[in-house]
Amino acid sequence: MASTFTRAGIGALLIASALAWPSAGLADDPVAVTRAPDIDGKFVVGETLHAVRGQWTGPADTAWGYTWQRCPDEDFEDCSTIPGATEDNYTLADADAGKLMRVTLWATKGDDSAYKASDPSVAVKSSESSGSTNPPPSGTTNQPGAFDVKPASRLGPAIPGVKRITPKPVVQIRGRYTSTGAKITLFTVKAPKGATTKLACSKGKCPAKSQTIKGGHTTHIKKFERTLKAGTRIMLTTSRKGYVSEVTLITIRSKRAPQRSDSCILPGKKTRQRCPA
Repeated sequence: MASTFTRAGIGALLIASALAWPSAGLADDPVAVTRAPDIDGKFVVGETLHAVRGQWTGPADTAWGYTWQRCPDEDFEDCSTIPGATEDNYTLADADAGKLMRVTLWATKGDDSAYKASDPSVAVKSSESSGSTNPPPSGTTNQPGAFDVKPASRLGPAIPGVKRITPKPVVQIRGRYTSTGAKITLFTVKAPKGATTKLACSKGKCPAKSQTIKGGHTTHIKKFERTLKAGTRIMLTTSRKGYVSEVTLITIRSKRAPQRSDSCILPGKKTRQRCPA
């Protein structure tokens, strides 16, 4: 049976399967995972997934590797680590059907360790019901007018010394657009413990002007799970002292899915910019 994946238990679990790999880091580089991996592949039982584009820094003798998780939902805390799945590729099994997948890149040296997990995948399909194996384009579902607005993936250059909030805050917004705006059926935010998300609504007709959300769990923003007029702008800023602030801006539009933009604010700065890798 797969054990539950938690931040507290990751060190013991991962170090047990670690191999020392060379890196380009300098001797005094801190251990850090500077970019979470992405998952490439078809999410169908029997297909092989690949962890790609993850990045880490640290001394030359830093141990690093991957672990794969299957998840019943998009909440990182609910995921379970798959025993033995410690390579950069993983072949989907029957137990993965109906689950979401994540892969975690980790690095450790002595007491210094870091990790970042990928965003959750779409639900894995069984091989018998694969049909169309590719997920629908961002912002669409099978129902006319329906949307599931995904974050943008563009990142700026890496900035030495800055720290990103981990696990990455997740903002979800789903619903159906109308001729005058959008009917929001799901609006949630999840940030790790120690982080705080501040919501600010402007223009349009706001159900509330502001709301403060503590991290550590998934929060339904119920005041906004309703019909919103076109032009309504909702900004969510997740911050933690000493870390890069993560900003999501949602603009409600008529006759099309809401527009979403994701950006960051560096510590000590006020201007939004592309998030560093």
